[in-house]
Amino acid sequence: MEAVKSIDLIGKRQVQATAANWLIKLRNLWGDHPTLVVGLFIVGVTCILALLADWIAPYDPIKLNLTQTLLPPSSLHILGTDDLGRDILTRVLFGARISLLVGVSAVALGLAMGTILGLVSGYWGSQVDNVIMRVMDALLSIPALLLAIGITAALGPGLNNVIIAISIIYVPAFARMVRGQVLSLREQEFIKAAQVVGVRTWEIIFRHLLPNALTPIIVLGSLRLASAILTEAGLSFLGIGVRPPTPSWGSMVSLGKPYMETAPWVVFTPGAAIFIIILGLSFMGEGIRDALDPRLRTQIGAR
Repeated sequence: MEAVKSIDLIGKRQVQATAANWLIKLRNLWGDHPTLVVGLFIVGVTCILALLADWIAPYDPIKLNLTQTLLPPSSLHILGTDDLGRDILTRVLFGARISLLVGVSAVALGLAMGTILGLVSGYWGSQVDNVIMRVMDALLSIPALLLAIGITAALGPGLNNVIIAISIIYVPAFARMVRGQVLSLREQEFIKAAQVVGVRTWEIIFRHLLPNALTPIIVLGSLRLASAILTEAGLSFLGIGVRPPTPSWGSMVSLGKPYMETAPWVVFTPGAAIFIIILGLSFMGEGIRDALDPRLRTQIGAR
């Protein structure tokens, strides 16, 4: 019995020590990077609300109710209804899913394509580098939103096409970032040594070059999340993004424009949602950058 009590006591002390260590880390994080904490909190709450939308949303996001159009905020409809009688709060919660899905998917896809192109371009150089970089320069010469509009118009509206269009506009930024890292890394002694002993090219790229270039890739990806969501909202606002009746913050703002004077909640609510998530993602991206490597502040610019 005494041995069991001793083991239990040791276990409790370990749990208390672990909890104390986490509290210390959280305090240090708040003291050193408060914007990161605020950003993570905003993004975390948004993600939770989006994931639980099926259970916490009071109404169906696409069901029409023409007897309750443009109702002001009340106990039945906390944020009011739109011109088709749909509950604004419900559509904002489900719209968060679309925004987060598009943002994460587009950045992940653009990151993957840009990283591969940057690794190939930086490592092999010569004509391969020239061809890839000239294509990237051509894409960079077109304003991002205009390029996204052109690609979406060519592919047609829809969630998948929006993700593809937004991902393409971020490929050049990731490709150029990774290429610059590889150009400096490939001259390091450990890369030269790997080449001398006969390590295969793909092993050098993915086991030595890529891991050493991850920090700026992660930082740039976190910074691009906010602009990806904003681009999706812009495309939906213009009517070439996510197809109705799927809830999208951009299309909600667009559909509510005629009622700004008579029913301002139809526009201001999704607009506020866009503002809040962009603010949270911007704080998170800035915090991640400063936490991982403050020197990247002068290396990473916004497209």
